[in-house]
Amino acid sequence: MPRRLPGDGPGRQLRAAPGTACLLFALAWFTAGGCMDRPTVAPRTGWLVGDSGEPVAGAEVQAEANIRTEPAGAAPDSATVSGADGSFTLDSTRPDGAYRLLVDATGYARSVHLLPPSYRSAGADPERIVLTRGEQVRGKVVDADGRPVEGAHVRLRWPRKDQKHTWLLKAEDAAEMVTTGTDGEFQFPRVESGQYSLRIWHEDHVKLHGRRVDVVDSDDIVDIGTFTLTRGSEIFGTVTEAGGSPAAGVTVSVDHSPWFERGQIPPATTDEHGAFRLTGLAPEPTDLILAIDDEPVSALPDVRPDAREPLVIELPERSSLALFVVDQQGRPAADASVFLAPSHELMMKTRRPITTELFRQTQTGSDGRLRFDHLLSGAWNVETERASEEAAIEEVLLEAGKLREIELVLESRDSLAPTVVAVTDDADRPVPGATIHFWPEGQGHTFRFTDAGGVVAIPLETGATTIAVSHPKHADVFREVLVEADENHVSIQLEPGLEIAGSIRAPDGTLLTFAEVEARALQTETGEPGSEAVNEQPARYEAARAVTTGSGQFRLVGLIPGRYLVTAQAPGFSRTRRPEPIVLDDGSVAGIDIVLDPGGSVAGIVTGLPPADLARTNVTLASPEEVREPELDVAGRFAVHGLTPGEWSVRATVGGIESTRYAEDLLTIEPGTFETFIELPFPARFR
Repeated sequence: MPRRLPGDGPGRQLRAAPGTACLLFALAWFTAGGCMDRPTVAPRTGWLVGDSGEPVAGAEVQAEANIRTEPAGAAPDSATVSGADGSFTLDSTRPDGAYRLLVDATGYARSVHLLPPSYRSAGADPERIVLTRGEQVRGKVVDADGRPVEGAHVRLRWPRKDQKHTWLLKAEDAAEMVTTGTDGEFQFPRVESGQYSLRIWHEDHVKLHGRRVDVVDSDDIVDIGTFTLTRGSEIFGTVTEAGGSPAAGVTVSVDHSPWFERGQIPPATTDEHGAFRLTGLAPEPTDLILAIDDEPVSALPDVRPDAREPLVIELPERSSLALFVVDQQGRPAADASVFLAPSHELMMKTRRPITTELFRQTQTGSDGRLRFDHLLSGAWNVETERASEEAAIEEVLLEAGKLREIELVLESRDSLAPTVVAVTDDADRPVPGATIHFWPEGQGHTFRFTDAGGVVAIPLETGATTIAVSHPKHADVFREVLVEADENHVSIQLEPGLEIAGSIRAPDGTLLTFAEVEARALQTETGEPGSEAVNEQPARYEAARAVTTGSGQFRLVGLIPGRYLVTAQAPGFSRTRRPEPIVLDDGSVAGIDIVLDPGGSVAGIVTGLPPADLARTNVTLASPEEVREPELDVAGRFAVHGLTPGEWSVRATVGGIESTRYAEDLLTIEPGTFETFIELPFPARFR
């Protein structure tokens, strides 16, 4: 049975002020997983040794926070170099933060290690990390006729679907990129054994990405196979100015869907005749973006590659705008922020997909001046601001081929009043790193972090403002204040938040390290007017998250009284929800023991596609609560483990997310099922 933590006093149910119910959603959106605070840091230490026990000196060690459980700024990243005895110290980490440790040492395989949090008052124990020499890995790249492809770039990446490597990675490569030789062969000198994702691209061929490869322990070179690239399609043509003269130096690039494929095809630059050629394209329509000096000026949507006739693209007429920003005394306003946006009419006339890329934001120089070139002719809106001063002009008309000069005079925003918010805990100590959200009535939302003294100073619009304060170790506070013209001082005292604590185990009783745990508050929904029906649903966005320590323990902190659903997951196990809600009323709860279900496994294969299409195929498994995206191997096989029992939709899609070429099926994972096989065949008419 769960037990109350000793010494817990009664919790206070904090209620939002009238009219602020919708703020609960917004606050959760900006602080999901806990407040985006900047807490006190403490060193994490350890030492590196080789597989023979020798110290490893001069290794680069980087610690990256787990962004799923540590919101931005909550657990700072850190980097260092190991000493002569192999020891290292990461100064800016946090003891109770979860980190991914990347180690790169000469003569050893690049490796990743997980640092779980520590809730001990003495901090985390030193980490002993053993590096291996790794395996030599080789492979070969050929074209559709079996001929070697020279000059193909090959990258070996850690798989994103593996929790150990699932971060917003700053470093994704498990080894330095290599290039194929005249025989089409490539070789990675040192790679840890394990599963990886292979990416290959060549300027004349369709890229191959997301191919799963396995590196096994071996006394010999590990051969991961031969990979076939299909010759890519091409788009070629000329770019001219509005009068028909050649436009040299224009960058022509492709805008692939989905967005994460952008930049995979090298752009082309027009020559003195305005000619360009893009190669290595997939055989499907794509958008072209034309830019001058990195500023988009035109676009051509849905261009089909391999057209027999060259494209002729005429650039629109362009204009320039020069701004001079001054203060009330006519002095140049240095470092003023300037925002330039197309008018609604200009947006409607502009071809996608560059409409959202027309917006510009920059700052004035020391002389208060700024110039924009390569602007589309038409009406533009200009705004500038500096501190509590601002200026704006709407519908500035720019004529084709002309430069327009404008002077902007900054004016004081009389409606702004300086406001100082001081945040303390229940012992009147300053609370640094608290997030304070401000919602002035009828205005936009903004937020700030308290400094080392627990203070935030910010100019606010006069009138009613809602202030929300959150911190991971305290309960949230909402306050309605009236901002007056003179300086305003607001004092807010935070009370300790409640906690849910416990452990995560495997079915055999083994305590699991680095399992992810989350708690979502149950929200009450009523039925139709006049109905007595009441339904409880977990909050969609707001969740407290944590990962287990080396001893399988977790703490979910900063909670307010309420009913919570607690869910846990770990690699090799299905997402497991505690059947009964945990009730927090007059104190915190400890002793929660969750046993993870191993879940089911799926082995599958995509059939009926040629290598060129298989290289562009993605597989998705989706249930009502989660989505899995396994990677295919060169034969189209895939495997997924730890699936929650229930119905899953399985789809293989060729190309981007909007593609109509797919094969799909429904799959039911029965409780206790070890493995299920599924085939996703593409009929001949879809090949």
